[in-house]
Amino acid sequence: MISLMPDGRVEFRVLARDADRVQLLGSFTGWERGAIELESEGGGWFGARIAIDPGDHEFQYLIDGTGWQADFGAFGVRFNEYGLWVSQLHVPEPAPSRLVVETRPVRPKATPAPGGRTRLPAA
Repeated sequence: MISLMPDGRVEFRVLARDADRVQLLGSFTGWERGAIELESEGGGWFGARIAIDPGDHEFQYLIDGTGWQADFGAFGVRFNEYGLWVSQLHVPEPAPSRLVVETRPVRPKATPAPGGRTRLPAA
């Protein structure tokens, strides 16, 4: 399963009870050139949180270096040209930060008048 985290990273978790090793491979890793090792979380669960560029991506898990597994809890799956299910992921653009502008009234500058009295400019 995947989750988009508030900090912009993507959390990947997969249940692979009998696995010793699970890797994440996808369009965002260069597939096999940049496999990401998932950490064992106990109880057969493996996971990782990673930053991924915004856009549409595809990925699969590689279990013990031999078995490909799609994530049916992703944003969808499709049948690829190798006859395997591949998971789809959409990472949205980050929301623009909110710009808060506070305004306060500006008091006009006083100018000294003849005779020592202060005179404010006319509004």
